[in-house]
Amino acid sequence: MELTRTIHPVGQGGFYTESLKDDTGNEFLIAYDCGGNNKQFMEDYLKSFIHNSLDGGKKVIDAVFISHLHADHINGLKYLLDNACVKYLFLPQITDELLIEVLSYNNFHINMENYKKLSDFIFSIREGQYRVTKVVEVRTATNDDRINVESNNNIVDLNGNDLPRFISSGANISLGATLRWLYIPYNPCVRVDRGVPFSTYLEQGLGIPNLHPDMLPDIVTKFEKDIKQYYAEYFNGNHNSYSMTLFSGLRNPDCYHFDSYHRRCMMRRHCSCDSCCCRRKKCIPNCLYTGDFEPTYINDLKGFYNGLWDTISSIQVPHHGSRNNYHPVLYTYACKGFISVGTRNRYHHPNTDTLINIHRNGCCPIIATEDPSTMYVDRFIL
Repeated sequence: MELTRTIHPVGQGGFYTESLKDDTGNEFLIAYDCGGNNKQFMEDYLKSFIHNSLDGGKKVIDAVFISHLHADHINGLKYLLDNACVKYLFLPQITDELLIEVLSYNNFHINMENYKKLSDFIFSIREGQYRVTKVVEVRTATNDDRINVESNNNIVDLNGNDLPRFISSGANISLGATLRWLYIPYNPCVRVDRGVPFSTYLEQGLGIPNLHPDMLPDIVTKFEKDIKQYYAEYFNGNHNSYSMTLFSGLRNPDCYHFDSYHRRCMMRRHCSCDSCCCRRKKCIPNCLYTGDFEPTYINDLKGFYNGLWDTISSIQVPHHGSRNNYHPVLYTYACKGFISVGTRNRYHHPNTDTLINIHRNGCCPIIATEDPSTMYVDRFIL
């Protein structure tokens, strides 16, 4: 089995793909997130990506996983679905509450013309089918959700014709007969201290009762500044708490022992002991994609992936290396941390302290910008 993981140079956003070839020669293509701050740049890049095939046909993508519906993570998604053959689209469960949050947030970052187009697209994928693509929503995690990679009873087969409309967080998603490799999504349960949902807070502030997501695009036109104010007051900087993560990796890595002392000690990290040599020569391909995951929920995240946590060798650094989304627990076991940023983004991502701290944890930061030369590719023979 062969795996090729690509960190695409799309700037301030995210587009990550994995190409997996099983032992019988079948090939599968998976993507995580599909967006960037520059929509036109993103679409130009996707045009090249989609049509870069030897036979000149449409690129077939078995599944696209989306962390959350904020513009910089999905504004290339419509172009991808319209121009490639995408079989499945996996999203965090799209509740009315989530939609109201998303439609309010996107108002901050894109002009009104693109805002309306993106809002219409989000409503269309909520119907469960978009062109040839079936939409599957991942339910919010509960205390009853457990990951069990030993059993085949919780397998969701991407080659099957009967994928359910909704799946649980922790479902083992496989590529047909390739049961050695699994994709496991986690949609965290968001906890807000405001006492009332954001929709209620917005209703009270705007004086509009029974606020429904369908009303938001028109309301934003009239109350744009007010909505921005109420959004900022309610979330107080914690804008990305529902970002859906995705574990991608082997069910049972052949070698994942790496003594905790060597994980944490910079002076001894590259010593010649058997554990360190084995780790360097046979780096585990397991990866965790995080989107814009908030550190508030880091203990929930670690507890959810439980026994798989210490097998994660690569991690997508949350929120483009933001200071506010750094947490050392994410980098305890990881050898590589990849970051997608724009070279002149107004948020000053990645944060210098974040880069230093990631490196101090023994994890190598890898930065991909909109410059094609920053594309990063990992290949593994499994």
